[in-house]
Amino acid sequence: MSMLEFITYSRQRYEPDLRRPANCWFLMLPGAGCAWAKASGGCYMCGFKQATERYSRGRVLPPLLHKALFRLWKFASEGKGPEVFYVFNGGSFLNSQEVPEDFQNWFFSKVGKVQGLRRVLVETRPECVTEERVKRAVEACGPVKLTIAIGLECYSDEIRDTRVHKGFHRSDFERAAEIIARCGALLHTYTLLKPILLGERESVAQAIRTVRYAFARNSYTVSLECAFVQPGTNMAALFSQGLYKPPWLWSLAEVVKSCTHMGTLYVGNFEDEPPPIATPANCSFCSAAFTEELYRYNITQRVSDINTFFCGCFEEWWKEYRAQAPRHSARTFRPIPA
Repeated sequence: MSMLEFITYSRQRYEPDLRRPANCWFLMLPGAGCAWAKASGGCYMCGFKQATERYSRGRVLPPLLHKALFRLWKFASEGKGPEVFYVFNGGSFLNSQEVPEDFQNWFFSKVGKVQGLRRVLVETRPECVTEERVKRAVEACGPVKLTIAIGLECYSDEIRDTRVHKGFHRSDFERAAEIIARCGALLHTYTLLKPILLGERESVAQAIRTVRYAFARNSYTVSLECAFVQPGTNMAALFSQGLYKPPWLWSLAEVVKSCTHMGTLYVGNFEDEPPPIATPANCSFCSAAFTEELYRYNITQRVSDINTFFCGCFEEWWKEYRAQAPRHSARTFRPIPA
């Protein structure tokens, strides 16, 4: 992948309002890095801290550079008719310590004038969601619908705290969700499949409960993010000791089949920066085809597009899924120092 392809690229995804696939554009915006990661070491599975340090050295970049990247996106998407615009900055877009407030205001006003654009998505932690910020952004976006994405990851506060290290509680998510709805924006929720120190069956059950809860809290869309191992993370440390492996694709399919009727549920991609050293997989025979089916599901939202064949590794997965999960105590887990 070239640098331009990494910074901005297009992909089709089903859009619930249109009831059809939409042309979606993605922009990687190098912010100053996640404030939570800087303060605490961040989430146990997240390698974004390394990526932002590589591109921005952990500093707040001047609004001029951000504007140049936005114009790069405009140039790259010229004539493509983007209908949905996703912006990722490896942290919280609504945190002025990561993305300058001047650029935030400029960005939302420019987005509102992009012809044919229907929706824009930015990511943030719930503590950055305030009525003032969301109202200002919604007004600046004008006819373009603002979506605010939050990584809830797990329904359980205990799992989110000890196995993800997210740094907030479900009540914080609920407060942010209420503000987002009250201000006329949309909510997108990230759900994590298989944090550290959880077995396959426990992970599937927790993911299903989280997706159900996210839709009950009026999430417009939900993403099922399957854990993959990025170097330098706590997850990678456990992986190297043989104490963790990413989820089976069979487990991913199990969550999708159980939840797709609840609303528009996307499956997150397995590529990122820095590149993962291990990703969700089945056996070497079926993994590639299975992954393609999952990505096709993002376009069609037809669960019939998933698991269209049988493979012998299903029996191996089922045996592991039904077995008692190994107990690696969260209390004895020693995270890598921040």
